[in-house]
Amino acid sequence: MDLLKAVGVAEEEGKGSLLLLSRLSSALVKAYANLEMFDDVIDIFFQTSPLRCFRANRAAAVGCGCTYVLVVQALSRNEDTKGVEKLLSRLLNSETRNLCVFYLNFIEGLYLNQMTVEPGKSMFGELICAWCRVKNVRKARWNFNVLVARGIIPDLYTFTIMISTHCRLNELNEAYALFIRMKTMGIKPDVVTCIVLLNIPKLDTKREMKAFDVKPDVVYYTVLIAQQCKIQNLQEAERIFAEMIESGLEPDVVPYTALIAGCCRNGFVHKAVTLMQEMWEKGIEPTKASLSAVHYAILKAKRLRSRK
Repeated sequence: MDLLKAVGVAEEEGKGSLLLLSRLSSALVKAYANLEMFDDVIDIFFQTSPLRCFRANRAAAVGCGCTYVLVVQALSRNEDTKGVEKLLSRLLNSETRNLCVFYLNFIEGLYLNQMTVEPGKSMFGELICAWCRVKNVRKARWNFNVLVARGIIPDLYTFTIMISTHCRLNELNEAYALFIRMKTMGIKPDVVTCIVLLNIPKLDTKREMKAFDVKPDVVYYTVLIAQQCKIQNLQEAERIFAEMIESGLEPDVVPYTALIAGCCRNGFVHKAVTLMQEMWEKGIEPTKASLSAVHYAILKAKRLRSRK
């Protein structure tokens, strides 16, 4: 363990090799597991001492995909259910588990190899969402396909985060295909899903919302306004803003900010100031960003006039 710490510190200081650290960590885990020295294995996985050994933990996980599963296999062979529970307890209560590739792989290895409990819809859903958050859509899709192959229909949240991840990675055809698959499985989208679908140009999101009787909310309209402002179609952005109010929704600071930013970027300073005054009259406090945008737009307009 001292050797592992030394290599870990050297790597942190730029004097060592991450590959060496990874291989050493993996070798130590395998050796300890074979010798049934499980406490030492757990220390490698979870130690977060002042010597910054956590980098080594991650290297061990990334370096060898079988390493963390091997520990539970050894525990299971010895019918050491308490050891498995101890390992899981340390895992779930660790402060550093959030969105770390190590923990995602470790949990996946445990559950997909059925070493502790039978994996179900909830567990697969958590894995899919976690992989999506780190933008590893390949791993997310693999878990998704395993879930479907077991005859389990993914829930709306799982579909939505998968579609959203494809959109963020600009994989719009994959996102569209997944939405079609979702409809085929009889899952009705909600307004959050529809907001994500706005990123797919070839999909008529408004028509889909009508078909599924999904009512737009302020966030939905804000995204539409921001999209139109981005392509400098301020007239359409204003129309959407008016439509939102006519539908009975009361705009908050977010849609106002989106429209004000669009006005400033496109040189419509007077409209931006008018919207700002309207916000004050309604008791809505403008954000610092919108105030700065208007101030900058006014200064820019003055400079342009002075040059003429």
